[in-house]
Amino acid sequence: MRVAPDPVTKQPGIRASCSPRGAGELRNPWRCTIDYRSGRVISYTVTLAASGAYTGTDELLSYQGHTTPMSGEITGCCVAIP
Repeated sequence: MRVAPDPVTKQPGIRASCSPRGAGELRNPWRCTIDYRSGRVISYTVTLAASGAYTGTDELLSYQGHTTPMSGEITGCCVAIP
């Protein structure tokens, strides 16, 4: 997820972190945040599948003190599921 590009500069993220918001085996949903060199911070609500695939929705863009809901989505595979 950290390599997801900044929507403006197209540079990869410098840091990504996720924290669980739910219970159960996969602890869905998760809130994941990507920090960029530009100062932009993008967060998603991420749902993991048992296969390790993930989908992130409810994008929020924070930049220069403003947070804006966006329509972006991320998808990918494969997160290691213990």
